[in-house]
Amino acid sequence: MNFTLTVPEGSTNHGNPKLLCTPPEWYDFIIFFFTNYVAHAATVVPEPGQSPVMAALQILLALTLPGSAVFRAVNAIARHAATETKDPLRRAARANALCMVLKKRPATKFLVAIRSRDNRSEVESGDTAGNSIRVESWQPKEKTFRSHPIPPDATVHGEYWLHEDYYFAVVLPTASLTLSFDHDGRNPEDIDLGNLHHSKAVLASSHNILKLSISYVQAMWATATVYRARRDQIHQYGYAAFGLTVAPYAVMSILNTLANMLTPEYPAMFVIRTPAMADAERENKGFFKGAIRVDLENANNTTEGTPTRGAEMLPELRPLVKIPTSVILASLLLSLVPLAIVEGLSGFQEGNSSQLERGFTMSWLIVGTIYGVLAGINAGLSGPGDEVVTSMMAVIQTSRTRRYFRLKVGDGWHKYKCPR
Repeated sequence: MNFTLTVPEGSTNHGNPKLLCTPPEWYDFIIFFFTNYVAHAATVVPEPGQSPVMAALQILLALTLPGSAVFRAVNAIARHAATETKDPLRRAARANALCMVLKKRPATKFLVAIRSRDNRSEVESGDTAGNSIRVESWQPKEKTFRSHPIPPDATVHGEYWLHEDYYFAVVLPTASLTLSFDHDGRNPEDIDLGNLHHSKAVLASSHNILKLSISYVQAMWATATVYRARRDQIHQYGYAAFGLTVAPYAVMSILNTLANMLTPEYPAMFVIRTPAMADAERENKGFFKGAIRVDLENANNTTEGTPTRGAEMLPELRPLVKIPTSVILASLLLSLVPLAIVEGLSGFQEGNSSQLERGFTMSWLIVGTIYGVLAGINAGLSGPGDEVVTSMMAVIQTSRTRRYFRLKVGDGWHKYKCPR
């Protein structure tokens, strides 16, 4: 028995009698884009107290550079805050939900040690001979850290008034804190607490079970989309098949699902009381309601004051963030998984695709995954608005009529005025 069917113009079966491909409608592109890209980008791990604008920006970043979301997910998995069930402060610190008040320091881009040389004179062409001071690079022996400022629109628990000389910074995940009694000077240890009701220490957090369920379904859907591309799509388009472009988002969605399971959500950031907060209150530059009183051990991992060594004068050292090497390596390795999937399913066969289609697909995969991870690592290392100079050597020269110094960074020399 034969049937005659009317199909839209442009339909084809690509030589397969069991296959019928019809031309897509305009809404088919929108549905594919939202279900295979946007929906997966929306599974990124949220930051505590983040604003809707910041959440939208994170989704946009994950959409354009899925590798950045891979790094965030791996970092959250490594901290596994949800597994800390005994200490609510440590749990919140691992989730980056604690912040503290720090005093702003003058911007320092270069870390140098200035040593006076009495019997040394260096002359360059066109310069007048004079006293010479040599500036050498100096590396701290101890590991130091920097706490990133919180986003300006982040929600902070309680109420505060803070002068521009101070700012809120994120407490490091490795900080050791314990809750302290908030009382009027009496020592609770001197009181018999046996007949008093004792509650468990809690900082409000939650797990979005609905979001976790949706993330799991999306991860499975993305995996199925990539797997189905192994048939006629790869035969026709090779490794430029559109179904293979979903591979980075499938990997990202799976990692985000695991990261969200291991990271509790905090509706706001909690402020802990530190000596810097007391200084702000004493100077009438800060007032706070709802801050948490804690016993500090190493919460404030910042360098105080200006270090000195003998005759050397060191400007203020701005501490650096340390990202575990295992997190960096795991992120880089996982960023290669989408490329391995494409190679495994297509063997990098060209099919009937054009050179432009193949070039666009590979650019999408490489830039979105590998470069995305590198961008995420760089943001975690340097922080907003900071610069890291890894090697430098400078010579400061003075004369009777002018005073300046030349700073060599890499192969280039730069001239700066010296303060008198």
